Amino acid sequence: MVFFLQQDRKSLFTDPYKAISQRACIVIETIDIQSFMNSLSTGEGLFGTIEEIKEFEPFNRKLKYLADQLNKPGMKKLLNDGTAVISFFPDEGGKIQPLLSMSIPGEIRIRHIKEILLSFGIKEVIVKKLPAGTLLKIPFSVNSIKDTAYISLISGLMVCSGSERLIEESRIQTGKESDVRRLPGFSRVLL
Repeated sequence: MVFFLQQDRKSLFTDPYKAISQRACIVIETIDIQSFMNSLSTGEGLFGTIEEIKEFEPFNRKLKYLADQLNKPGMKKLLNDGTAVISFFPDEGGKIQPLLSMSIPGEIRIRHIKEILLSFGIKEVIVKKLPAGTLLKIPFSVNSIKDTAYISLISGLMVCSGSERLIEESRIQTGKESDVRRLPGFSRVLL
C-alpha cells in the first residue's frame, strides 16, 4: 500500500506499446535492446550496406553513438530484460523521428537517469518541469553535428526521442485505450 501511495496511485505500465500511437510507420520490438543496437552498428548485414549510402551517414553516426552509450556500465541499471519498442514517426519536414519506449525497474526515477547520464561524461542535462512530469533534455554532438535527445518517465515506461513533440505525444497516448496494435494489418512477428 505504501508503494501505491508513493506512486500517487498511478498505475505503472509494463507494456511499452502503450506509448506508441497509431501514427507510427515502423515498429521494431526487441527483448534485448543492447544486443539489438550492437548488431545494427557492427557494419554487417543490411545496416552494413546502408553505411555505404551517403544520405544515411548522419543516421549511422547517431546509431553508433547510441550503441556506444548503451554499452556503458551504468546502463545495466536501466536495461532490465523487458521488451523495448523502437518506433518511427514522420515529422512535418518529411523526415522520420525515432521513439524508444521500454519498461524500467520501478525504483528508477528521473534523478537516477540524470545521474547515470552525468556518470557517462555528459556535461549538460537540462531538467524541464512539465505539468504532467519531468523531461530531460540532453544536448549532444556527434562529429560536429549538434542535436538534442529527450527522455521522460511515464508511469513505469522510459521514453526517449530526438523530438520533444513525440515525447509529449507518447504521454498523451498512454491515457488512450488503443495503441499501434489496433491498426488494421498490424500483426506481431513471433520468434
